[in-house]
Amino acid sequence: MAPVTIFAIAAAAGTGISAIASYSAYQQQAKVAESNADAASAAARAEEQRLRRDRARRMGSIRAAYGAAGVQATGTPLEVLGDQAMEAELDALAVRYGGAVRSRNFENQADSNRSSAIGSLIGGAAGVGTSLLGSAQAGAFKKSPGTSSDFYVPEAQHGSLY
Repeated sequence: MAPVTIFAIAAAAGTGISAIASYSAYQQQAKVAESNADAASAAARAEEQRLRRDRARRMGSIRAAYGAAGVQATGTPLEVLGDQAMEAELDALAVRYGGAVRSRNFENQADSNRSSAIGSLIGGAAGVGTSLLGSAQAGAFKKSPGTSSDFYVPEAQHGSLY
């Protein structure tokens, strides 16, 4: 086997191995991003529950203070309780939304990594093909025996250009 062919096969194999390694790395990064998405969702759910419990305690404290002071839960005190409940709900929804956004960002990152993994395989296949075709082409353009010509021109083609 000619040295050029051996080197071409080695280069093609190296390109293929590199493509497979890149594919594996991107797939692993996608798994990490998916785990991060799950963790972001779980953290947001936990924070939302914590916030709701905290606000429920706060509302209970306000009601208890009103009761201890003999204030009726009508008119302005009722509006205060309503405003507190509305603010509590808005805060809980903001936490939920923030968790959903963080989770979706990680899911987008996972999708991007999976696309890059496929791209690395396609690029690797193209690189292997290029290496092998380049080697075949280099073998076709040998120097003519006994000349300094860069191209081998078979004897049958020597002759007039007309």
